[in-house]
Amino acid sequence: MVDDEITILVTDADLNPVHVLDDWQQLDTTHARNAPGPGSVVAPSRQALMAALQPGARIAVYRGDSAEAWHSGPLEKPGPRDRSVDGDNAGGLIKLSWVTHEMWLGARRVYPNPALAWTAQTAEQWTVAGVVAETVLRTLVDTQLGPGALPNRRVPRLQLAPANAPLLGAAVTDVSRFEWVSDVARRVALAGGNLGWRIRHIAQDLLFGVSARRDLSASVRFSLDLDNLLSYSTDPEAPTVTAALVAGQGTGTARPLRERTAVSGWGRFEDFVDASSATTTAQLDAAGDEALAAGAESANLSAEAVETTGPGLPTFGRDFWLNDLVTVELDDGVPLVDAVTAARLQAPGNGTSSLAFTIGTPDAASDETTRVVRDLYRRLGRLETR
Repeated sequence: MVDDEITILVTDADLNPVHVLDDWQQLDTTHARNAPGPGSVVAPSRQALMAALQPGARIAVYRGDSAEAWHSGPLEKPGPRDRSVDGDNAGGLIKLSWVTHEMWLGARRVYPNPALAWTAQTAEQWTVAGVVAETVLRTLVDTQLGPGALPNRRVPRLQLAPANAPLLGAAVTDVSRFEWVSDVARRVALAGGNLGWRIRHIAQDLLFGVSARRDLSASVRFSLDLDNLLSYSTDPEAPTVTAALVAGQGTGTARPLRERTAVSGWGRFEDFVDASSATTTAQLDAAGDEALAAGAESANLSAEAVETTGPGLPTFGRDFWLNDLVTVELDDGVPLVDAVTAARLQAPGNGTSSLAFTIGTPDAASDETTRVVRDLYRRLGRLETR
């Protein structure tokens, strides 16, 4: 635990502060790679706070005197609310739950032509071919939910951060038919070279930006000897696909065929890739490359690390960030390199906090899958209360 000055604000949809939380406790926030991260806090349910919790309210958590919020997003659940005559709940407590602004990408479907209203759509699908990944990501967000979107689809205060120079990522080809924007963005980021994207809350603006993965494995290390590694597990697996046999649009012998391969000492493992929506060679190759990436050899590393103070020890935000490659040193001295996929800040409300990281676990499930699971839990909850 380290000393940490934390400020928690309730804002309106335009990020205007409307209330400062006092006497809060049990703060728990998580950043996730290329996905929304949850946040929650318990606070006294005073009248001024309850009045601020209007539909469209946002929660913003700040560390120190930074103008950039550490964790910020729309309120999802203003509750539960508990009160008792005496004990811990005397005076009344409420638990606030929110999720970071990356959730907005999972609140918009990809319109084939984002310049037209839903009822005016005539194209069957959204397509992009041979365009630099950062440009695809920026254009996708801009036109589907950002300042270039239809007025009724724009997220308040969302802007595009300045583009990188040069633009990041390889040229990508992609096709989407009414998927969530977030699912397409994750796929494009992966195909473009493991790019990262996020929405930052700075002052009164939300800035969508794209970043490259950095290989910091030589300088950012976590090990039991350094006291900054809590646990790890690893379960190596051979590849399942080293030869992707791709078939494109058409029937029978009219279907175009492509083969994409990866060199592996494990041997050749073939898989059929049905890319029936692909109409160009670039689209066929992209489908094959995606299959190779999904079936690649893996160490299946999952590690939990923590930020500790000391000379030369890595600090999150200063020395590394989500999606960067870092080294986890096993107790037998074997180093494994993988990406940072989550960062979790917890604070009990007494002036201290702890910051932990997840290294090497898979990315978030698709928003379609997430919604199915959330709906199932809600239905089960309703059954249990009957």
